[in-house]
Amino acid sequence: MKKIKREVMTVVKKVGMFRFFTLVMCAVMLVAAIPFAARAVSGTLAAPDKAAEKPEGYVVIPDAPPPAVLEDKPVTYGKQATTPLGVWWQNLPFWRWFNFLMYKYDPVESVVYNEQNAFQRVFGYNELYDHFMWVCNVYADTLRIKFPYEGKDWLIQLWKGSYAVFLCAGSEIGVYNKPQGKQTIQYSCAKPEDYLRMDMRYYVNGDLLFSRPYDYYWWCTGFYVFRYLPGWLVRPRLNCMLEATIELKSPEMARLFAEQLNKEGFQQTTYVNGPDTPDSYTLKGSKLSLVWHSVNQSFY
Repeated sequence: MKKIKREVMTVVKKVGMFRFFTLVMCAVMLVAAIPFAARAVSGTLAAPDKAAEKPEGYVVIPDAPPPAVLEDKPVTYGKQATTPLGVWWQNLPFWRWFNFLMYKYDPVESVVYNEQNAFQRVFGYNELYDHFMWVCNVYADTLRIKFPYEGKDWLIQLWKGSYAVFLCAGSEIGVYNKPQGKQTIQYSCAKPEDYLRMDMRYYVNGDLLFSRPYDYYWWCTGFYVFRYLPGWLVRPRLNCMLEATIELKSPEMARLFAEQLNKEGFQQTTYVNGPDTPDSYTLKGSKLSLVWHSVNQSFY
């Protein structure tokens, strides 16, 4: 063991700590990419013609739909783009590390997502985080919606893009706030009393890749494992799209949120339907459904 340690330290001294760390990360990513390469060679990487089974409460309507009604479990349109990775992958010890980092794996959707009590919540949020996403090999577009409500400045932020380069394609919705008028770029993650009920659906090339269930969140996330996102360095990333239904705390809060969407370039419509209604939203009481494709986004 001591000999191995000496050898490692010798390598570190020769190449430098930063280069050594980079080499280790590249090696880990290459090993993790083996199942992805195997699927590509076997031809199972392509999207199937048949839609995968949807979670309870979701309905697949392949043809022109009627206007969507904003209910507790909204209607989802389109087809599922890919199928889960299989039982063998779920049994790998690799997933224990995700559990350690407070990530969970949904075998139905083949999606990694964050727990509600994820350790990231203690760090809050500010825009500087996005400028350094590349350090974590995250290349994503983002949209920030800011507005005041009941003594707080609120930030509801959306992300979509490629995570860990080719390892995941995914999206996020974060809910943050700070005391109204406080002169700081730092926001706190929403406390339980400020969680918002929402769901999220993520499309790639017009096909539904995954969905996250309608529930209370401060950070709704979904990362589809081993899904390569073509053109992940091209900005904006127009081959992916985020659809969500968000229940705000009151109709007044929903109205303020909708006003900011209008300023960002969204169009209010009578219904939203994924790829057929990009950059649009519909409002009913305190519930708002939106589809975000490309309007007024920042690129990283």
